[in-house]
Amino acid sequence: MAGKVVPAYITAALDMASLYGPEVDEACGVEEPAVDEWEEGVRYPTWDQLRALATLTDTTPTFFVRPLPRVTNEPSTLDFHLSLREKRATRSKPTVLGFTDAALVAVLGCVPGELGRH
Repeated sequence: MAGKVVPAYITAALDMASLYGPEVDEACGVEEPAVDEWEEGVRYPTWDQLRALATLTDTTPTFFVRPLPRVTNEPSTLDFHLSLREKRATRSKPTVLGFTDAALVAVLGCVPGELGRH
């Protein structure tokens, strides 16, 4: 509700529940491609839509607003066990950690840093 949903957590919840396709949009009460756009950070879910997504993925709304983990670009020891093809595959889709300002304004009326000013 305060613009703190993390798109990557939407993707993670859907992946963990093996949920894909237009059925997800329908279960969340939106038309396709809304859920894809949530994952891309270009459309922000309403509170009711987020609750429907949480129910669908057997999580809670707070799952989607947890603090971001500390991410580094340093390779881990696991990187050395991956083939070049596997390394490229993991880099092909960036992790989306936030929503565009336009997506937030469309649902919240402003971006989170401006919430107290309205």
